[in-house]
Amino acid sequence: MTEIFGWFEEFRNEFKHRKTPIDIKFYFPELDNLGNRRQVNYWICCYLTVLFLRQWTLHKHFTFQNFTDLPNLPNNVVELNNWLATVSYFENCLIDVLANEELIKILGFTDIISKKRDEISDFSKTLKEEITNKIGQEKLNAPLSEDKIQNFENRSNEIISSAFKSYDSIFIELDDKEKDDELKLTVTGGQTLMSKAAFTDNDIPHLNYDSIFASQVSRNSVKRFIPNSFLISRTRRYLLNKDNIVEGLNRLIDNNPEIVIVAVNAGFRLIEILKVYEPITKYIPSTEYKIQDIIYVLNKSDLPAIEHRDISEQEKTDSQLKLINEDLKIYTSIIDISKPENEKVKEKWESKEFKDNSEVQVQITVAFLAIIYWRKERDIVQIGLSSEYKEQGIENTVDEIKPLKKSSKKNKKK
Repeated sequence: MTEIFGWFEEFRNEFKHRKTPIDIKFYFPELDNLGNRRQVNYWICCYLTVLFLRQWTLHKHFTFQNFTDLPNLPNNVVELNNWLATVSYFENCLIDVLANEELIKILGFTDIISKKRDEISDFSKTLKEEITNKIGQEKLNAPLSEDKIQNFENRSNEIISSAFKSYDSIFIELDDKEKDDELKLTVTGGQTLMSKAAFTDNDIPHLNYDSIFASQVSRNSVKRFIPNSFLISRTRRYLLNKDNIVEGLNRLIDNNPEIVIVAVNAGFRLIEILKVYEPITKYIPSTEYKIQDIIYVLNKSDLPAIEHRDISEQEKTDSQLKLINEDLKIYTSIIDISKPENEKVKEKWESKEFKDNSEVQVQITVAFLAIIYWRKERDIVQIGLSSEYKEQGIENTVDEIKPLKKSSKKNKKK
């Protein structure tokens, strides 16, 4: 049976080991070989199905012989999944062969098939169950790949570091006495479950397994909350249009040499308008889809400060964290929650949506803690560029705009 199903997989999965398709490599008489590949493979598989039925007609010469025992299964999860597909194809071939009464009669299989029909029919069902169980065991017992864990750490460090770096231009140093104690905004990492197969060898490859979660944390945390902190810290706001925004900016700036403009998700139209202010303009991204063509006008000394704090020792222990970036205090970990020693980690997910997920999973963590501080005495003006395509409220006139308060405070670059 092992040999039969091995060959069945060989011909069913035609491109697995064979560079040249069988109907091109070999000549089949009375066939033009064009468009007949599936039919050729089907007839070969049907012949192997006949050999499968022949196993029930063989006579034992030794007590240890069992011609109808299940085949020996491969140990590779990818191969096991291939065999699972092969058994499904085999079932179709078996139905066709058993329906060919003339063939069964000529082969002399009529009596044995009549006696063993239930056993023959149940063979594929039992084989599928064995393959499925072994896939589960292989996934459960497979060790995590050190190379894949290293790739995850490297890519996570690269993605999160790059996300913070895109905001380097807006951060300064603030004296502790100047910080607004009531306005502390935190940017943190995240934690989730992911298929264990993504971090093991000899399993189905997972696309972007090493970067998908860090990218999610980058989008939903770093690139969302840092630009959103301007929205929370603003002191006043105006809505202007493309015709009066330059006049409004000039009125705000009022020859103040300490002014800086921070543009969030600036589109082409706003970038063209701000070209005249290029030396004092900083562009930052945001993943908040509602924020588009927003600028903030403020004194340089009113820019925020950021502190990368170390996370608690308890969290490091509970999540088995490893430091991957000392400057930004970024930690990562991958925990196989199927192991008995990680039962407590698994328990915390029991009541969540992952409870009914039968997939063998690991807990992945990208952890960091960044605190954003703003000055107590600040004047931050938000200006939105109106659009004819969406409702934004009532536009302001230039006369409503008051110049920014000048600051004598000299900022230090972060």
